[in-house]
Amino acid sequence: MSAELEKASGGRLERALERFSSGILQSFLLGTAVTALIQSSSATTVMVIGFVNSGIMKLSAATGIIIGANLGTTVTSWILSLTGISEGAFLVSLLDPSFFAPILAIIGVFMRLFSKKTRAFDVGGMILGFSLLMIGMTLMSDSLAPLSQNESFTSILTLFQNPLAGILAGTLLTAVIQSSSASVGILQALSLTGALPYSIALPIVMGQNIGTCATALISSVGTDKNAKCAAFIHLYFNVIGTLLISVVFYSLNALIAFPFLDSDATPVGIALAHTLFNLISTLLLLPFSSYLERLALFTVGKRKDDESTSELHERLLDQRFLSSPSFALDVSRETFKKMICTATETARLSISLALRAQNERQIISSIEEKEDLVDKYEESLRRYLLKIKSDDLTRSEEAELYRLLASIGEAEHICDRAYDLSRIITEMHRRGKELPLAVLPEFKIYLDAVEEAMNITLEAVNNKNTVAAHQVEPLVRITSLLCTELRSRNNEALLSGKIHDEGYGSFFNDILSDLEDICELCSTLALLIIRSHLGGNEFDSHEYLHAYASTAEYRAAYQRFKKKYAI
Repeated sequence: MSAELEKASGGRLERALERFSSGILQSFLLGTAVTALIQSSSATTVMVIGFVNSGIMKLSAATGIIIGANLGTTVTSWILSLTGISEGAFLVSLLDPSFFAPILAIIGVFMRLFSKKTRAFDVGGMILGFSLLMIGMTLMSDSLAPLSQNESFTSILTLFQNPLAGILAGTLLTAVIQSSSASVGILQALSLTGALPYSIALPIVMGQNIGTCATALISSVGTDKNAKCAAFIHLYFNVIGTLLISVVFYSLNALIAFPFLDSDATPVGIALAHTLFNLISTLLLLPFSSYLERLALFTVGKRKDDESTSELHERLLDQRFLSSPSFALDVSRETFKKMICTATETARLSISLALRAQNERQIISSIEEKEDLVDKYEESLRRYLLKIKSDDLTRSEEAELYRLLASIGEAEHICDRAYDLSRIITEMHRRGKELPLAVLPEFKIYLDAVEEAMNITLEAVNNKNTVAAHQVEPLVRITSLLCTELRSRNNEALLSGKIHDEGYGSFFNDILSDLEDICELCSTLALLIIRSHLGGNEFDSHEYLHAYASTAEYRAAYQRFKKKYAI
């Protein structure tokens, strides 16, 4: 059920966690709401650790979300408490899982089998998951019922009369099964035997909140210090909350002797205790969230800020995000934006070398650094994208996944061509060759056209702007004609004697070839945007370009660029 809820959200819940968590109160409310929707505080906490580790969320925002996740997870215990409803009035009996769960299961199965729409298919999965949850709880409760007459079982329960033993038992159980919701569900099923008093159930509930921290601590292994701090904030919140509440509660019990502790626990009573515990912990500790953060920072130590750009981009593609394929796709898209921007910036730097930039050595060093970074982007992104489960994506998201896989290779080729261009230019300069003044004015016009082609491509790729994408092909056509014209005029100048230095000619042709390749790669990236928008696998680029070239839109753009870059 949790998986289908998260899938149906299409990554929107994760994006909400990332973007709308400025203040501590807002973060807390957001963490509560998201966890209540996806039915898993562990999933929320692990996702937050990923956000902090990748640097897209501040630790202060993570603190509020983690505290909210503890309260949001109590919704599950209220859902599970439905299994404790006994026969009574007709309207009440309708809430009995043994009545409605099989009906919901049939509805869910039919929706999964016969729904053609993705949304209905996902909703069917949610309904089916919920019905199986209820049926499972009912079966477990019925199976545990005979234990109420088993002396060995009741004697084991007496071991947990000591609150510390109960807290430890709840902690260990939850740490092993990695889910506080599941361990609370088991406890609620046990309560239906009638052999579980509140004196035993309450400390186990408290311990379950500590045990759920195991998931976050395990997830933080291998992360940076800030992400480890987020895991420790989760731990300290639950440990301190348990200590404070247990000390106050059992001190009052020693004075007053609460009579309800000897009565049999019920699923509703356990759900209420679970909610009250987390609510009181929140009220006590939320105002002191900054101190929890300081305590975690003291435990882990300060974060190092000397990471390279390549280390930062590798952390952005966090493996934890793969549990939510839609959000993992979002993260990949943002990383690709950085990659394509770096690739085009490399091309601009190489173009500046052609115009004899003053700080040539510094530019060459920067080009080499960016080329190495783009190679790392390409390797990391490809590996990460191939891990995203396409079965859990919508059709449009699946098309986007294929677009990104194709685009990263094109972006890497742009950077390669730019790097080759820089080597050709530096070799030309090393041999004492320069572009003759006679070709420079027309060559600069050509370079302006190439730069505009890259700029329009960036707009198309970064914002999935199909209007911009349609402008790339007419401009690339113009750059191709300019390139042909430059070669022709250069040959004429050499033959007529206007240019006497024949040695630069081969360099000039190689420069033009690399720039022409960059423009063609821009055209391919723009076509991938259009393909993703129009229809994915059924899109034929050659047929599309042939048809597009005869449209009024193409002709208007072509004439505009032709006039702008006339030589």
